[in-house]
Amino acid sequence: MPRENKKRGRRADAQKRKADTQGLVEDEHNLKKRRISVDESVPGENNFDGANFAAPPPDIEFYGLLDEDEQEYFRRADDMLEVNNFQDSEERTLFLENLHKEAAGKELKLACSQSSSRLLERLILLSTPAQLKNIFQKLNGQFASHALRVLLVVLSGLPLQPTRNSLLRSRAKENIDVSGRETQDQSKRQVPASFTEALQRLITNSVASLDTTALRALALHQIGNPTLQLLVRLELTQFGKQKAKDETSVLHKLLPDESLSEGSESGIFINGLVYDPVGSRLLETIIEYAPGKMFKAIYRQFFRERIASLARNEIAGYVVCKILERLGSEDLANATQAIIPLIPSLAERGRTTVIKTLVERSTKRGIETKGLMGAVGQAYEDENGNFSLVKLLQFQQGTDAKPSPNAPQPQHTAAQTHASVLAQTFLANPGPPADLIYGALISLTTETCLALARSPIYSHILQQAFTNPAAPIVARRKLITRLQSHMAPLANHPSGSHLVDAIWSGTHGLAFMRERVAEELAEAESQLRDSPSGRKVWRNWKMDLYQRRRGEWVRQTREEAGNDGFVSFPDGVSGGGNVKSNSDGAMTMADVSHTAGNRMRRVDKEAASKGKTALQLAREKFAKNKAAGIERGSGSGANGMAIAGARKYSMARV
Repeated sequence: MPRENKKRGRRADAQKRKADTQGLVEDEHNLKKRRISVDESVPGENNFDGANFAAPPPDIEFYGLLDEDEQEYFRRADDMLEVNNFQDSEERTLFLENLHKEAAGKELKLACSQSSSRLLERLILLSTPAQLKNIFQKLNGQFASHALRVLLVVLSGLPLQPTRNSLLRSRAKENIDVSGRETQDQSKRQVPASFTEALQRLITNSVASLDTTALRALALHQIGNPTLQLLVRLELTQFGKQKAKDETSVLHKLLPDESLSEGSESGIFINGLVYDPVGSRLLETIIEYAPGKMFKAIYRQFFRERIASLARNEIAGYVVCKILERLGSEDLANATQAIIPLIPSLAERGRTTVIKTLVERSTKRGIETKGLMGAVGQAYEDENGNFSLVKLLQFQQGTDAKPSPNAPQPQHTAAQTHASVLAQTFLANPGPPADLIYGALISLTTETCLALARSPIYSHILQQAFTNPAAPIVARRKLITRLQSHMAPLANHPSGSHLVDAIWSGTHGLAFMRERVAEELAEAESQLRDSPSGRKVWRNWKMDLYQRRRGEWVRQTREEAGNDGFVSFPDGVSGGGNVKSNSDGAMTMADVSHTAGNRMRRVDKEAASKGKTALQLAREKFAKNKAAGIERGSGSGANGMAIAGARKYSMARV
């Protein structure tokens, strides 16, 4: 059932102050005095295929409320820590010491307060070991799960910065951070040995009073489950896989049976977690971190024979993904063959996560993906029997071919976002997966390419198509050609500008195409400088250097990108200066342009190899010919026009 979206912090405080404060506090006091059991808050959590493992836990205690003055003080303290508006570190240290004194004896009230619990989380991030110990002693007893999880992470040395799927996040998905805090990266932190010892005692004491039945009840509790996940993860990563055999460990208490068979209580418990929206997350953690012997037993007993049917389920599919990530080559190949016939069903149901994991793991394990991608191509066929990227993305192009850069971005569904991620995954895996997407991209019309480029989620596909180190040079050249004459409007668009930046990397080996794009951007200088997105593109493409010292820009570009991917025009235009005539024997202007362009590209390539500009080579050749008595441009007829055109083209470019 969807849960109410509640927020903590200043917004909630502002609403409280607007209302009748006294009456609201009294109502909250009366509400919290009522004892709430797990049976009341989480209905249906004890359903394990007819077996009831959950005994009613003790009632939640009420620790009192902060008065108005205390709430206002802690609210202002939280604001000061958030903005980090201190003159120096000494002033902040003094402020924290005074804050700890004010919070003494009120830690449990702070942890219970919807508006002040965030302050307690910030304090934990900034506290000294002695202050952490004091807070821990006050919170001791499996209460205030958010603060407890932060404390566990601090002691373990894991990164403090919350990630997208971090267990540090609260139910409202808030990021609790402190400006000016030194540790901001995602790397593991060095912690004293005493922290590791304290972590082990904390985990052991946390579950010492809980038996198997109570722990399994927490597995289905929306608040208790994230903490239980963290305990299992830390236990198996910080103290070794052998910890699972310890009878006092969290994992052993959850799965105490020696034989993990279908009929055992542990087997019934695992089967109950597979389809539960809360419990399945704990099962994912167990599968990810369990010792190899335990994982193999779980896979053989509960998943090997029915992995295909589980992959179709909305909840069990995520458990299947975790299993696929740990399978060896042989088991993964067998699982892939079992799932391939169901690819059309997965595509129809939008279970793209399973397909994505299959492609990633098969590529990493060196398993042939031709059959898998063939099934994917058939699942997203168009009316002509070809793979349709538009169908995969569930893309519907708007009627406005040239929308305004300031126009509101269209809303996308979760299924469309997942489809975009799937296409990016295909591009990142060489072979049949990447070939499928590149083939579909170069077959799109210019209008569809532009519409994808302007989409905030679909634009990432085109960006990766250019920035992928293994991207075929022919595909990149065709895509750039498809987008030519539209670079300036894309550069002015919030999403399209990122694509233009990606084209800079996408022109590796295609320096002559990079110069064409730069020339197009230079013609729209005033438009780009008037747009925030355009100004970023102008800076990233080094257009100021291009305008002021074009020769230097060309030299740097050709040294960096090169022209290894240059292929001369094959449509009857020779490279030696001969011009193809039309049926009347007269040379067309297009032929002149092609001949001049080919000649200058050869000059460009020769200049790049010698470290000279095209203008320098042209001057040297002119002087050499003049000394030999051959005047440049003396040719008549078609050849003279071609040479004159080439000369004009050279001067314009350099």
